[in-house]
Amino acid sequence: MATVEPKHTEEVQLEISGMTCASCVAHVEKALKTVPGVSRADVNLALESARVRFDLNQAGARDFVRAVSDAGYHVRTEPVSFTVEGIEEPPARFRAERAALGVPGVVRAAANPSPGVIRVERVRGVDNSAAVVEALDEAGLKASVIDDEAGRADPRVKEAHEARVRLFVSVLFTLPVWASMVRMYWGAGPAWLADGWIQLLAASVVQWGPGRSFTRRAWLSVRHGSANMDVLVAVGTLAAWTVSVYGLLVHGPLYFDTSATVITLILVGKYLEAVAKGRTSEAIRELLALSPKTARVVADDGRVEVVPAASLAVGQTVEIRPGDHIPVDGRIVEGEAVLDESMLTGESALIRRESGGAARAGTIHRGFRRFLMTCDRVGRDTVLAQIVHAVEEAQAAKAPIQALVDRIASVFVPIVLLIGLAAFLGTGLAMGDWRAALL
Repeated sequence: MATVEPKHTEEVQLEISGMTCASCVAHVEKALKTVPGVSRADVNLALESARVRFDLNQAGARDFVRAVSDAGYHVRTEPVSFTVEGIEEPPARFRAERAALGVPGVVRAAANPSPGVIRVERVRGVDNSAAVVEALDEAGLKASVIDDEAGRADPRVKEAHEARVRLFVSVLFTLPVWASMVRMYWGAGPAWLADGWIQLLAASVVQWGPGRSFTRRAWLSVRHGSANMDVLVAVGTLAAWTVSVYGLLVHGPLYFDTSATVITLILVGKYLEAVAKGRTSEAIRELLALSPKTARVVADDGRVEVVPAASLAVGQTVEIRPGDHIPVDGRIVEGEAVLDESMLTGESALIRRESGGAARAGTIHRGFRRFLMTCDRVGRDTVLAQIVHAVEEAQAAKAPIQALVDRIASVFVPIVLLIGLAAFLGTGLAMGDWRAALL
């Protein structure tokens, strides 16, 4: 029997940072599914995203942000500001905040009565500026977007830069440790490279500098009742570093090369992964770039005003000049359009349309004169927005084998740790050499 979804079912896509392996994916999915009203949660590690289907009457974006944070991860958010008339009095201010918080994807809302502005924080990637304006209008408050910051730099670019810096520092301080190994085994290089204190200094920079992120994430993972791949990295490298410090003090063998090399090699993978993640959303960014950020609205008295495209409403008249990208779906009411619709049809031939003809968001006016059009579909209702949504759906879809891998990963790390613990205890009890057991 088919499952009947609630009448007020909504879907939102979250950008989640801090996930490092399939075990993290399983943990985040479990956290999201514990939120009342959530009927489905699909987490994608490569895209660092989670698509959540939920009942609006039972859950909202704030619940998801709280659940993910409690699990030890982070939902990316972004601010958007709106001007609102008449919020000087507390009742109107509270009404504005309550209306904004009722929009799916909005996490926080704070009204500032002095400049007449409400600042909304929403989950990144949810373009709901028009929905916020509509909610404020329904609350009896006239609002418009001031600055829609959805087009700001992709945080993945910053994360890739940070990964590159960590890798550079790690390689820089691992090289002396490698050189000391060359000196130790082949006698090449200056004698000071074999000094254990030099190795300690270099390996400690790697362990507690670039490698500290593994230890921190491992602690957060364990504290929240799960075990991801960071736990394995932290346990292995800390064991090697700790037994080497002990060996340095008692003139025993050193294994600083192990901790530094493991961290450096994994950071190589992390950097490549960060670069790859930055490229996964390139198709979405290219599609979104087809939609302009501003539009020219024609008022009843003929005045033309430049406004954010996200604030356009159905029924408004928009002026399109030569070379402009069409901001919404609508009908031509004055003039002639010469449209490049290759982004929709793949055809390079230009299409001429006169009054009454259709114009789609993302297409380009290649004519030499302006034309006017009315807005029929705006925001998420345009054909371009639906194409973007379809691409996001395809990227977020999870194959059955991937779901199986995620389930296996949830128990993989604990099993590895148990095997390691058994080997440690068994070797130590049987041989009495606990240093060898630890190794």
